[in-house]
Amino acid sequence: MTEEKKKVRKRFLPYTNDIIAKCLFIGDDENSSYIRNSNCEVALDNGKKIVYSRVLNVELLPTASGNKMIKMDIRAQDEYGNLYNIEIQNHYKPVDFNRWEWYGAKNLTSQLKEGEYYDEIKPEYQLIITNFKGEANRRNKRLINRYVMKNEDGEVEQEHALINRTYINLSRIDEIVKEKDPEKITDYENMCYLFKHNKSYDKIKPGKLVKAIMKKYEELKRDDKVWTLAEKIQEAEAREQYLLKESKKEGELRGERKY
Repeated sequence: MTEEKKKVRKRFLPYTNDIIAKCLFIGDDENSSYIRNSNCEVALDNGKKIVYSRVLNVELLPTASGNKMIKMDIRAQDEYGNLYNIEIQNHYKPVDFNRWEWYGAKNLTSQLKEGEYYDEIKPEYQLIITNFKGEANRRNKRLINRYVMKNEDGEVEQEHALINRTYINLSRIDEIVKEKDPEKITDYENMCYLFKHNKSYDKIKPGKLVKAIMKKYEELKRDDKVWTLAEKIQEAEAREQYLLKESKKEGELRGERKY
């Protein structure tokens, strides 16, 4: 493949590619730090500043030969020791709710060692950016959807809940930009537009957050190891989506034959 063809191909990797998305949020550089902090500040709205983050299983990066199921969790911590898990889910599936709930419970239980007291557990914040569909999209009517445990009267179970889950529903962003005055669209909303459409909203100038993401993205283009792995992940996702589509078609045909 010529260098020119490589450049053309690189332009079409989405911002929400599993590897690209994770690399946007990690690192000690100023852009990654700003992306992390801005997301936690706006999406979680808890007034806490992220001071540390890392990616688990990063050692898998050099050897993941197109394995879409590579597991790299972005883990972060704020100034009070509270823990954060940041995830961008490219293709939502209903079973993901079970996975997210399990991750939250696992992250809580991993904090305690035998003999330690429950009051030593720090809250766990999950920030999940995805494109909800179907019933999940109907339930999550807002762009930012924050969840804690409540009773039937809407009372929170405890003031400082241990599991706090926030979903950013990218499926809502088109409605927002359609109904809102372009001058009132926030930098965070523009970030969501960028993640969904792979381009900034053309009626406004990119703000600091979107500029940081776009700059980091351009830096990743020049990292051959990261970009090659991202391309393999993209190819694996495309194969999976094709197989799911074909499987659905076969299931519908079998259903028709029954009658």
